[in-house]
Amino acid sequence: MTKEALAALSARCADAYGVPVEAMISDSDQHEPVRVVEARQAVCYLAARYFGASQKELAVFFHRHRSTISHAITVSERRLRADRETRRAVLQAGQVGRNLDALIDEARAELAAARTVVKRLESLVAHLERNRDGLSRYTA
Repeated sequence: MTKEALAALSARCADAYGVPVEAMISDSDQHEPVRVVEARQAVCYLAARYFGASQKELAVFFHRHRSTISHAITVSERRLRADRETRRAVLQAGQVGRNLDALIDEARAELAAARTVVKRLESLVAHLERNRDGLSRYTA
């Protein structure tokens, strides 16, 4: 999962839980409000289960130990089974993340196509420069 997609998913979960995304990513050792912890746990669950993010990736992104990420995923799974409102909020946030991943993939494909066009144009320019003398009689 790209860092950009993970940031977008974090923003969506932060919004759903009513917390600032900066608080979720902070590496502060201070006591955090429960909603911040729950929002971060939701992101970890969604990123790992639906987007294939590794626990190491999530640990680096959230400035946490890998075991903390593992715990977050487990706690989120339990909470999702027990609480309908949490399940709705988390899955809604995850849907936006999947849509974002699709947009990112589409943008990458467009970028690849644009790079191909640029290479073709560069090749054409190089060809024209190499044959400049032979072509100048047609433009004069």
